[in-house]
Amino acid sequence: MLPRDAAARYDTGELTMMPPTISTLRQLLPYGSAAEALDAAGGRDMTPVLATARLEGEHVVLEWPGHEEFTRHVTKGSTP
Repeated sequence: MLPRDAAARYDTGELTMMPPTISTLRQLLPYGSAAEALDAAGGRDMTPVLATARLEGEHVVLEWPGHEEFTRHVTKGSTP
């Protein structure tokens, strides 16, 4: 499956992925081949993004700093 197909299926809810996976797939979208992506890899920022969790009332808030689009508010006892 091509990155654009997987990202589209994630966007429609057909596929479930963790934020690092969908973020990486979206970063691959401009490239037409694996070779192109590898050629561009040397200039990539590889700083780790560590998820954080905090309790807000009855919700657990999951965040990935710098990636606010992935923030989730989960009711205690349920799954994200």
